Amino acid sequence: MGFNTFFKLIILALLLGALGLFLSMQDQGTSHFEAEYLAAEVGVLGAELSEIELRKNDELIVNAKNHNGNWLITNLNGYPADRAKLSAFIGQIKSAKKVEAKTSDPQKHKYLGLASVADDTESAEGENGTVNDFQPTQVNLVKSDTRQNNPMFSIILGNKAKGGNGQYARIQDDNQTWLIDRQITTPTHAEDWIVKALFTFEHEQIKQITSIQSESNSSVIKPNELTVSKQNEADSNFVMNDMPEGRVLQYEGILNALARSIAELSIESVFPKLNKQNDERNAQATAVNLDSLEPATQINIELYSGREVLLLLYKGIVNESDGIDNERYFVAVEDSDEESKLANWYYEINKFTYDQLNKSSEDFLAPVNQSETGDTAVEAAG
Repeated sequence: MGFNTFFKLIILALLLGALGLFLSMQDQGTSHFEAEYLAAEVGVLGAELSEIELRKNDELIVNAKNHNGNWLITNLNGYPADRAKLSAFIGQIKSAKKVEAKTSDPQKHKYLGLASVADDTESAEGENGTVNDFQPTQVNLVKSDTRQNNPMFSIILGNKAKGGNGQYARIQDDNQTWLIDRQITTPTHAEDWIVKALFTFEHEQIKQITSIQSESNSSVIKPNELTVSKQNEADSNFVMNDMPEGRVLQYEGILNALARSIAELSIESVFPKLNKQNDERNAQATAVNLDSLEPATQINIELYSGREVLLLLYKGIVNESDGIDNERYFVAVEDSDEESKLANWYYEINKFTYDQLNKSSEDFLAPVNQSETGDTAVEAAG
């Protein structure tokens, strides 16, 4: 091997070593960078967090406030929030990590869906129509100690990254934008953050159900009464009290469906009942005029614990903002449990849920001809 060749090998080895060291340093820098959280301040808020607010296009989506340990949705007249959903949302914000720095030019924020919520909406169209028609979501987090200099911490959430990997975001008063490692799930409506399940008891805990339907669109109430019960809590199936002579159930256990529909009742939205000392209430509730409606069905529920619940079903025609009349469905609750606050509200439900609750005995009985066939078969077998 000649001297020149040996010298060249030494130079090549040094270059490769330098390159390896450079790449190693780059990897270490990247690892350190990826460990940075978008909003490290959120992680230290803890019990100091007293309010969570989301806005889109400067319009309020949801505002949740902590009142003596109870989180309430203020733009739903103080209805209790689902703490698990609030916790999951804050967990997403706390865990979001920076992946890549993007533009720090405010004029280019709109291309990432990160223009300030209060900015002029002309940015929605952008240059040559290239801007995604996306309105950013502003997340405001408020500390309980408002005496501090900065009681509010705000994050702007923008477009989701192409390919579904991450989302663009920035801190409100910082022009630097970032691609973060996840897509933050945000509510579309305030109702998305409430507890949708109305009751906490299980259908096995129900002892008896009495449902009384009123005649629709009639000034004279013609009751259609249905009573189902279980003698013992361990019994598998409800039975129909006062079974009509010569009739049978469609199948064994069918009456359990009514108990399940009650115990698993899920609501869509809430409206405060009229306060006799203060007539102010939700505008939607006024439009529906629930206080003037008569219940279509009354359902009395008795639990083995002795608790009694009255469920009132309503339906009414509502003139929507688009001028179209729509039929909507609601329930109200009266409860013997003194700790329960269910009686303070009207609850909107969907048509399917309403139909599952609004049952008569005929909904569970086999047709007359089927019942007669069954009786004949029994006699023949005998």
